[in-house]
Amino acid sequence: LFLDKIFKIGICDELFSRSMINLIFGLVLFIGLYIFGFFQEHRKFTHSFMAMLLYSFAIFCIYPLLFKPFIIGYFSHIIIDLLNKRKVQLFFPSKKGICFGFCYANKLGNKILMYGGSIVSCVLLLYGFIA
Repeated sequence: LFLDKIFKIGICDELFSRSMINLIFGLVLFIGLYIFGFFQEHRKFTHSFMAMLLYSFAIFCIYPLLFKPFIIGYFSHIIIDLLNKRKVQLFFPSKKGICFGFCYANKLGNKILMYGGSIVSCVLLLYGFIA
């Protein structure tokens, strides 16, 4: 929102031109999901399809234009975590987890994905500002 004021992108105008009920509902849902996920083990609820859909719905209520990028980012995060050797509970609340076991967290593969993704994100953001 700070950058929106500097670069005059129009996010604030878009947010406040929509229904305040949807905005408040989305914020309450998002914050509630965040608090619930905070008290769960990593790769449990927050890495499930249920959480992805609920968080995405909250984002849709807050700012519909972010829905597609958000759900794509969330889904790709889950897929990348499936490459790890720690199981992901895709079908929470089921206790059964899934993993492909290609790499360990905090090892070389994880760092390559993190730094590579960060570089690609920065390049895309810069390209978006320049264009």
